[in-house]
Amino acid sequence: MTQYPHLDILLKQGADGSSFLSHTDHSLTPCPAVKDQKGLSIVDTTGAGDCFTAAFASQLIKGKPVLECMQ
Repeated sequence: MTQYPHLDILLKQGADGSSFLSHTDHSLTPCPAVKDQKGLSIVDTTGAGDCFTAAFASQLIKGKPVLECMQ
């Protein structure tokens, strides 16, 4: 963070969900992993990180709050 002080970080953690580190107040916003409709963990995550990043970015540029973007 010291080398890039204006950089926000979106950390994808696979089965552990994701976290967002804000450069403005250095807050860490965690978001748990998604469960399927039966309450079981999602197993096949092929391409999931790319889809998550695209969905997050599309909502962020619309001005949505970070936690809403992560869901």
